[in-house]
Amino acid sequence: MREQRIAHAGREVLAARPADGDAEALGAWKLELEGVAREMDAGFAPEVLPEALRALRDEVRQALAPAPQAGGDVPLG
Repeated sequence: MREQRIAHAGREVLAARPADGDAEALGAWKLELEGVAREMDAGFAPEVLPEALRALRDEVRQALAPAPQAGGDVPLG
């Protein structure tokens, strides 16, 4: 079943996150995650996305979110 294949692939990619210090490997990992997200989006309309994939999509989104920059929210003055 497509849902199970996508979920399995997504969990494998999430579990294979490289160390933060390896920018090249981290970039390649993020591209793989984006591929999983694209496959979910292409295969299922948002309103019919299965719950297992909905949870995985949220995890992928969090993993791809830019890290907060140090001092970015410090008030000036």
